[in-house]
Amino acid sequence: MLYVASHVRTPIWPLLAEPDDGAVENARLNHTGTAPVHTDLAIADALDYYTALGPERKEARLRYVQQYWTSKVREMAHVVVNTPVEASRTCAIANVGIRGMKAGEMADRWRR
Repeated sequence: MLYVASHVRTPIWPLLAEPDDGAVENARLNHTGTAPVHTDLAIADALDYYTALGPERKEARLRYVQQYWTSKVREMAHVVVNTPVEASRTCAIANVGIRGMKAGEMADRWRR
């Protein structure tokens, strides 16, 4: 989300021009373009699948995948896993780093 104070909105121009339809000042900064319909069409099927699968099975799979890969990299001397080993304290997300490397350096290398 981006908040722009009212006293600085007027001099700011959007990257993509919107039609001059008399929209209020905030609306001209919100270029939406053409909305992808496939995401709207997939929501009902995704919810049906989730309901059939069940939250417990989904959680178990996410927990398994995270535990699987983190157990492999925990053995590497140069990798720091900041996520707890105990499955009860984690689920799908894990946080890792490289020993001796700042997070910003890691991000910069990933972008290359």
